[in-house]
Amino acid sequence: MIQRIQSLYLLIAIIIMVVAIVFFCNSTDILNAHAVFPCLSGLSIILSTVALLKYTNRRLQMKMANLSIVILCVLIILPAIPIFNIEDQTILTFRIQCAVALLFNHMAWRAIRRDEKKVKDADRIR
Repeated sequence: MIQRIQSLYLLIAIIIMVVAIVFFCNSTDILNAHAVFPCLSGLSIILSTVALLKYTNRRLQMKMANLSIVILCVLIILPAIPIFNIEDQTILTFRIQCAVALLFNHMAWRAIRRDEKKVKDADRIR
C-alpha cells in the first residue's frame, strides 16, 4: 500500500489536512464561527483516506482523489467570498495548507492515472 508513490502523496495530504483541522478549526478563532470549514476539511480527510485504503481499485481511488481535489478547491476559494467576512492571518495559513494538500492530491491522482494506463497497456499487449 505505502510502496506506491500515490499512497505517499495521499498520506502527506491527509497529514497536512489533519494538522490544518487540529490547529485552525479547533481553536476559538473565526473558523469556528462557520461550520463549513471543519466539515469540508473532515470530508477531504475522509475521501483521501478512502483513496489511500482502496489501492486495489484504481478507478475508485481516482474518483476519491478527484472529489478531494474539488473540496480542497472549495476550501481555498470559500474564504474569498464576501459573505464570510474573514480577514485573518489564520485563514491565510489555512488556505496555504489546503493548497499544499491540493497539490499532493493532484500528484496522487496523476500517479494513479499513470498506473491505470500502464495496466491497460499491459492488458492490451496480452
